[in-house]
Amino acid sequence: MEKQYLSIDTDIDCVVPAVTISREHNYKWIILVLLGFSMYYLQSVLDPDDGAPTMAILTLGIAMSVFGLVKIFSVVLKYHYNGIELKITDLDFDASCSHFVIESCKSGDFQCLYDVTNVSNSHVKLRILHDADFKIVYIQNFKFMNYTYEPCTEIRFLSDLEAQSLDALVKFRKK
Repeated sequence: MEKQYLSIDTDIDCVVPAVTISREHNYKWIILVLLGFSMYYLQSVLDPDDGAPTMAILTLGIAMSVFGLVKIFSVVLKYHYNGIELKITDLDFDASCSHFVIESCKSGDFQCLYDVTNVSNSHVKLRILHDADFKIVYIQNFKFMNYTYEPCTEIRFLSDLEAQSLDALVKFRKK
């Protein structure tokens, strides 16, 4: 059986039928691009003998235009479950705790993860796809191997009680 990935880069609508992904371009950054081009035009109109101010305006205008163009063409992924928007939250753990995280992911009992310390350089990741109220929750565990995160567990839908327990854990770890 092929492994199911709960990944930002992967279409999960074929894996979890009720969840759909929409890819949206962020066109509100066009204002920044236009402002950058207008600053570039302003620089060409100013007196060339002023040197430093015109160069600063030129540099700022080009930087704003390039940044705005990059943001426009970057794709924003939106996850939806029956019209409800879902978001992804990652909890990071140390490699020494991987056994606890994997067992918690399989069993749905997240009580033992309260004692695990937060780490910024993690080797184990618990990825959570959830709505704002934690009523709809999918989880999957990843382990860092060969310079990428590989899934350790299958995608799992949590019941209400398990989702409430996970919500409390997320709030506790985000403090």
